[in-house]
Amino acid sequence: MSKKSHAEKFPLAVKAGSSVVKIYRDCRNDGRTYYRVVFHLGGKRHRLLFADLDAARNEAAAKAAQLARGDVDAAQLTGRDRLAYGRALDAIKPFGIELDAAAIEYSEARKILKGHSLIEAARFFMRHHGQGITGRLIADAFEDFKNAKTEAKRSAVYLKDISYRVGAFAKAFNMEVRQVTPQDVLDWLTELKLSARSYNNYALMLRTFFAFCTTRGWLSKDIDLLSMVERRTGDKSDIEIFTPQELRAIMAAASPRVAACIAIQAFAGVRTAELFRLTGVDVERRKGHIEFAAGKAKTASRRLIPITDNQAAWLRIA
Repeated sequence: MSKKSHAEKFPLAVKAGSSVVKIYRDCRNDGRTYYRVVFHLGGKRHRLLFADLDAARNEAAAKAAQLARGDVDAAQLTGRDRLAYGRALDAIKPFGIELDAAAIEYSEARKILKGHSLIEAARFFMRHHGQGITGRLIADAFEDFKNAKTEAKRSAVYLKDISYRVGAFAKAFNMEVRQVTPQDVLDWLTELKLSARSYNNYALMLRTFFAFCTTRGWLSKDIDLLSMVERRTGDKSDIEIFTPQELRAIMAAASPRVAACIAIQAFAGVRTAELFRLTGVDVERRKGHIEFAAGKAKTASRRLIPITDNQAAWLRIA
């Protein structure tokens, strides 16, 4: 306690216009001095306690000025409250909105987020809806994707796969592409209860679809909607190998056309998808060979496969 405070006569009166706020000096039971800032507001007597006289003077002067201006709400704020109030006003000043409107909007947002961070939600929104990202319904994006692959002259099998897998996804989500979350994709795939191979095939086709959406500006490049989807490994089963006698029995029991198809796969190593694209012309164009044009081969490059004698015998039967 300073000598000056002892010399002053209490209570001290701090005036602003016609308003007066008084400062009283008191002593605690342990002998320590403290100061009471006392003012009347709304017919009630208010007091604030301070251990330091200078702090009490500053608060008394602020309260007197607020009362003189008729700023009743501000007069009820403590020094700490006024500091927080000032910081809040500075924070929202660039946006030109009232403090109570900002507080209400913040409260409503937190209710919607159910405890999640409002800042993280805003960042998530900007990644999905930020500059350059436009809204496109998944159903419409699916049609654009399918048409683009059709114009690129992808195989009928591939286009059917698009319709089957991506088409199912489009039917399940009636929303814009940018509104989908990784959790949505994971939940949808899980609910399908697929085998490991089918699960991976769905995920692969969806990855191609999402990449297409990214190039069209419907999905942010910073978003990986398959980030929660892990490749599954199924139970490995032994590859069954037929003996010549078993293969002969199978082909003998099949119709001539089916037997010819089995022969092409068994003796030429042709993939099933490639077999579906074959025509009689492909078998007959090059004598002694099966010719795969680039558009029919999985590797997208032309190749010739020699026709073995036993394969040729089955082909003649067909």
